[in-house]
Amino acid sequence: DTTLSADAVDESSFLSLLSMYDDAHAIVSNDLQKYQDMKSGPAVNAKRSELDRLSGYIRYQKLRLSMAHQERIIASASVIADLAQLYDALFQDAKAVCDLPGEEDEFFLEASANVLRIRAFRSFYVAQLYASLRKYPQALTLTNRAEELAHRANEEIAACDDMIHADAYMDALDRLLQNDLPTIKLRFQLQTYLSNSGSSTTTGGDMFSQLDKFQPASTIVDLAPIPMPAKPAFFDIAWNYASHFPEEELKAYVNENKPKASGGLMSWFRS
Repeated sequence: DTTLSADAVDESSFLSLLSMYDDAHAIVSNDLQKYQDMKSGPAVNAKRSELDRLSGYIRYQKLRLSMAHQERIIASASVIADLAQLYDALFQDAKAVCDLPGEEDEFFLEASANVLRIRAFRSFYVAQLYASLRKYPQALTLTNRAEELAHRANEEIAACDDMIHADAYMDALDRLLQNDLPTIKLRFQLQTYLSNSGSSTTTGGDMFSQLDKFQPASTIVDLAPIPMPAKPAFFDIAWNYASHFPEEELKAYVNENKPKASGGLMSWFRS
C-alpha cells in the first residue's frame, strides 16, 4: 500500500522504498519511450497518455515518501539552522509535486497549499538565522513574509477537501501565528529600532545580552546628587541597639561633670 508506506515507513525501509520507486519509474519511462517513437494513432496515443499518468503517479508517490521522511526529521530537530535547511529541502520537493501533470486535479491544489505552508515555516526559521547575524531589518522582513504566507496557507488548506494531515497542518500554522511569530516579531522590531538609533552598536551585543548592563543615553537628564548621611549603615545599626535612652541618668551625669565657675576676668569668657 503506497499510501501507508509514504506515511508510516520507518527509517530502515525508507531507502529501500525509494529505490523501488526509482526502478518502477525507470520501467515506465522505457515503455513510454517505445510508444513515443511510434507513429501517432488512437491506440498509441491512449497508451502514451496512460503511461504518462502512471509515470506522474510514481513520481508523486516518491516525492510524498521523501516529504514524509523529512517531516519526521523536522519533528525531532531543534537547531534553527537544521530546521531552515530541512524546510528548504522540503520546499524543493513540494515544488516538484506542483510541476507534475494534472494541474486541475485535487492533488495539485493540495500541493500548492502545502507549498505555502512550507514557505511560511522556512521564512520563519531563516528569519531567525538572519537575527543570529544581527541583521534585524532583514529578519523582520522575513517574519512579516512568514506571517502573510501562514495566513494564505491556512485558508488554502481549509479550502481543500479531504487533504491528508490537514488538521495537523492547520494546528501548527495557528501556533505559528498566535505564539511564535508575534514573539519574535516584537523582538526584531525592538532590535531594529535599537540598531537604527545606534544603541546596539555601542553596547556590543543584542538586547538580551545587555540585560545586566546599564549605559545611559545622552538624552537622559542629569540629576543633582542627593545628600546622604556619612555612615547610614552605622547609625541604623546603632539605633537597633540603642532604642531606649536613660534620660534621667544622662542629665545627672551632665550636671555632675559641668565645669565649675571661677572668679576673675577669665571666668567671664568661660560663662
